[in-house]
Amino acid sequence: MWKINKKIEFLTTFGIMIFLVFSLFTIPVSSGEDIAEFEAPIEPISPEDGAYDVITSPELTVEVQHPENKTMNVIFWNATEDADYQIGNKTGVESGERVNLTWEGLDYGTTYEWYVEIEEIDEGETRTSDIWSFTTEHIPNKVREPLSPEDGATGITLNPDLEVNVSHPEGEDMWVIFYGGEKEEDKSYLGERKVPDGGTATITWKDLNYETTYEWYVILEEDVEEDPDFTTSETWTFTTETEKEIFELTINIDGEGTVEVDEEEVQDGWREAYEEGTEVAIEAIPFEGWRFEEWTGDYTGTEETIVIEMDDDKYLTAHFEEEVVVEEYELTINIDGEGTVEVDEEEVQDGWREIFEEGTDVTLKAISAEGWRFEEWTGTEETSEEITITMDQNKSITAHFEEVVVVDTYELTVKIEGEGTVNIDPDRDEYEEGTEVALTAEPNEGWKFVEWTGDYEGTEKEIIITMEDDKEITAHFDHSPSIRDRIEQEIREIPGFTSALLFFAAIFAVLIHNKKTNKK
Repeated sequence: MWKINKKIEFLTTFGIMIFLVFSLFTIPVSSGEDIAEFEAPIEPISPEDGAYDVITSPELTVEVQHPENKTMNVIFWNATEDADYQIGNKTGVESGERVNLTWEGLDYGTTYEWYVEIEEIDEGETRTSDIWSFTTEHIPNKVREPLSPEDGATGITLNPDLEVNVSHPEGEDMWVIFYGGEKEEDKSYLGERKVPDGGTATITWKDLNYETTYEWYVILEEDVEEDPDFTTSETWTFTTETEKEIFELTINIDGEGTVEVDEEEVQDGWREAYEEGTEVAIEAIPFEGWRFEEWTGDYTGTEETIVIEMDDDKYLTAHFEEEVVVEEYELTINIDGEGTVEVDEEEVQDGWREIFEEGTDVTLKAISAEGWRFEEWTGTEETSEEITITMDQNKSITAHFEEVVVVDTYELTVKIEGEGTVNIDPDRDEYEEGTEVALTAEPNEGWKFVEWTGDYEGTEKEIIITMEDDKEITAHFDHSPSIRDRIEQEIREIPGFTSALLFFAAIFAVLIHNKKTNKK
């Protein structure tokens, strides 16, 4: 019994080992990456699923993939209700390749459904995609979205412009008919417009109510006499704005001019009511001979054109001021010699010109160059180097500069011997070469001028000398005896009695002379 159990145990162990070895050779070993399943495309390339306004001969496009890069056949199927048939196929398609097939002869304005079937060429396995759809273009093309107002828009004015863009697959003209309200029940005719292919139709829906939601749509109809095709748009909505406060704008005019409000001329005292938030363009226009000065009131500024927002009652006054005609005159500056001129502290060149208003004061300054000196102005009576002129007429003013010439100078020394004075004209410390100097000798009482000595010799009381070198001149004065002294001298020279008589006669004569002199 023990041997039998051992044998059974051995056979069992051996069988398990054989099974494990067999498993190693029969079970595929994973490479660490899962092999993707073979699947049909999830979405088409074109037309996109649910597309509108597709042409009547669309190109169906899909991209196929195979995880093992096997070659496939692609079959395109029509899945439209009551019309399940093969559209066409493509064979020998490689993995990653895009497949195209044109679906011919479709009807306008029709929704079509389709799908693809992918078949492995080697194994024969197939995969089927989801069903996709598209709608062909209408005659005329159906309007999907409005231009204005956008579907669902809010805050729309009470007189909105309804606007749509339209097209026709064959380029024909169309009538665009606008309706307000629901299509079947409470619709109201708003108007119609004839437009070409690719054109825009616009109509104004007037007198709507505040804070109200409105519905509208359009019908496009071919412009043909018999059996015109037509399409109806979706129904769109918009909601009008909240009721706003009304504010009044008042315009006043001071002076000679006019005011335009939103390009419309208004008069002094003009008034108009506006909704809250309205922007108003206002322009001040002066009359001839006047100029705009400023705005006052609820707006202040000097701009002629302004834009204000009506957030309250507003009062504005446009002020115009009469223009004063001011004469203008030209100032011309010329320069003679070497130097410059500054006009109101700005250096100018020879021939400079500028216009000034009448009454303007202008400061001129003459600046001489090195080795030159300012001599004079001409064209004005002013004489100093810096002057101020008043522009009361056209003026041409010249600054004259003179070259400085270096001249030798000499000293004149006048000495006096005796009692007297010398008058020197001109009397200077130094004299330029060639200067003429007048000397006049004046003796004191009882003295007489005798002569000049030194660098001038002569007996004339008044002389003129020319300075060609340093000069030293002496004026000589001599004492002059009185009448009495001269008589006494002469008497002493006469002898005896005659001498005595003459002596007394002389004394008598002197007395008479002195008496006359005292009377004078």
